[in-house]
Amino acid sequence: MTCAGHSLDKQQIEAVVACEDAQLVLASAGSGKTLSLLAKIEYIHNQLRIPSRHILVISFTQKTVAELKERCNIDGVEIRTFHSLGNYFLRSARQPSMAQKQLIADTQIGIFIRNYCEFLILHDADFARVFVDFVLFYYPFLVDQVAIEEERVADWLRIHGLEFTKNDQCPFSEQKCHINFVIKTPKIIYIDYLVIDQKGHSPYGREYIRDAKWRTELHARNSTNYIAVPSWHWRDCSMFDFLESELNKYHITPQRLPDAELYQKLLKDGSHIRNLEGFYCMLQTFLSLHKNGTYSMSEIVERLHGEDKYSATRNAIFRRIYARIYNAYEQYLFRTRQYDFADMINVAKCQVEEVDNCARGYEYILLDEVQDLSRNRLLLIRSILRKNPGCKLFAVGDDWQSIYRFAGSDLALIKDFEQIFGLATRRSFIESTHRFGQPTTRISCDFIQRNPAQSHKMVRSPKQTTTPIYVIFNKQTKQKEGQDAESLRIILQSIIAQIGIEAVKQKSIQIISRYNHDIRRLKSKLFKIAPHRDNADIFNLIWRSDIGQELKLEFCSMHKSKGITRDIVIVLNMNSGLNGMPAVRESDPIINSLLADNEPYPFAEERRLFYVAITRAREATYLIANSKNPSPFVREISSEQQVV
Repeated sequence: MTCAGHSLDKQQIEAVVACEDAQLVLASAGSGKTLSLLAKIEYIHNQLRIPSRHILVISFTQKTVAELKERCNIDGVEIRTFHSLGNYFLRSARQPSMAQKQLIADTQIGIFIRNYCEFLILHDADFARVFVDFVLFYYPFLVDQVAIEEERVADWLRIHGLEFTKNDQCPFSEQKCHINFVIKTPKIIYIDYLVIDQKGHSPYGREYIRDAKWRTELHARNSTNYIAVPSWHWRDCSMFDFLESELNKYHITPQRLPDAELYQKLLKDGSHIRNLEGFYCMLQTFLSLHKNGTYSMSEIVERLHGEDKYSATRNAIFRRIYARIYNAYEQYLFRTRQYDFADMINVAKCQVEEVDNCARGYEYILLDEVQDLSRNRLLLIRSILRKNPGCKLFAVGDDWQSIYRFAGSDLALIKDFEQIFGLATRRSFIESTHRFGQPTTRISCDFIQRNPAQSHKMVRSPKQTTTPIYVIFNKQTKQKEGQDAESLRIILQSIIAQIGIEAVKQKSIQIISRYNHDIRRLKSKLFKIAPHRDNADIFNLIWRSDIGQELKLEFCSMHKSKGITRDIVIVLNMNSGLNGMPAVRESDPIINSLLADNEPYPFAEERRLFYVAITRAREATYLIANSKNPSPFVREISSEQQVV
């Protein structure tokens, strides 16, 4: 059996000719998923005699849709993205509430959130108070990080106009004794921040407790104004009441500065502006998840209940802020006759269910990247199936490449596919990859299947050439900007030495990393970095060697690398740590409240993301890591190792 001049293997043929009510095809990276979709279209039309106008194909990206349209040999097949499909339903049903509306850009949503918050801060004292409090004292989420806790105490002192110095030497102690805060006006007050729980214990042990007791006795002997601040007050949200009460004992009544003034101060402070920008992003992310998840406001309240007093207080403050923004945003869309992507899907679903002739006539739905479905997209597909009794579903995806939990996808969809769609389902596998050969095939499969929750596949490759994975270790012990640039230079020169500059120029070379901002690791006179003309998620790189050789490269994040195939892939920042791989900074619990449940296996999604990274290359993959703190994923994989 062939399609578009390509022969299909046995598993692809079995997937194409099966005709159950629903079929879930789990296809490995590089296994010809697009070819299988095209072959299924041909089989449905040519063999099952289903008219092309009754076949619906849905994929997630315009790029994939364009490729499917270009390669499809059957005229009249409806091939769309979800957003195109939603828009088509709205237009075909002549949905009056959406008539003559325009789609709002994501950037405009962010601008609205910021502008509206700043308007409220100027005109609503209650909103200004809770907004500033959240940015200063509740963002990011506090997880027993002493440095952050201390800084929040410092912020509280600042916003109440109390001038202080930090970490001063105690003047009447011969021993080395630093005081966390010293208020010098209107009177000298010494403040120690002590990491102690309500039972008098400390994670730093008995010596720390003895030192805390000695400090208290020292100040008592010298009759100083001394306040010991136990950290446990954070947990029960009594920290600020405690501070105010203690200061009152010394006849100091803290007076909070106006919140509009405090907001302006936030905009001028480096560390605070990062938190402020992060909070604005958090609000926009929560809004997107709220609408894509089709949650009611009562469900939002229920999900943001909080596991303890600190979380409950934090969540309550967030709800007050978010409710104002959400209501204003919906009014803004209505007033300006705009809608967002979530509206497009959600209203389209209602149209399918309520308008008799909307979405009728489909006999086969082919769904690409099924593992990436958000809740509202899933509900739309189910509504179309219910509207068309007897319509069959052909869903293709890969649970090994499920990397969009942060956008609302849920891996449980693969596990519970039959129950979710309520259809008799056949599960198929396409396990032969044509992208890469050994040892990448073995290394990547062994790596991803260490998580027992992933589906079991026996991936194989007919390629005769090898696709090695090299680990390139930086010798430097400290992380320095531009360090990866030097390793990248050595890799490129090594490849040039092997096959020559002209041959290398014919290769497609992709640089990828866990984060977009990792491109800073390439800041060097060796590389010229520029935005991509057509894609904001990709950067163009030009590398010039010492002897004038020049290569054009591309850079993107691991998430954006999904779906690409390149000759050579070079992965930066394969280091352990907070900003390394796997990412150890978890999503904020507020965001997590709208996401699928966390998986029990450690770093399950980060593991899948790394699998994506090491399965992009046809010829070779290079991983750049620091020799002193390589990523645990680097330690796991079995590969040829080079030390730089």
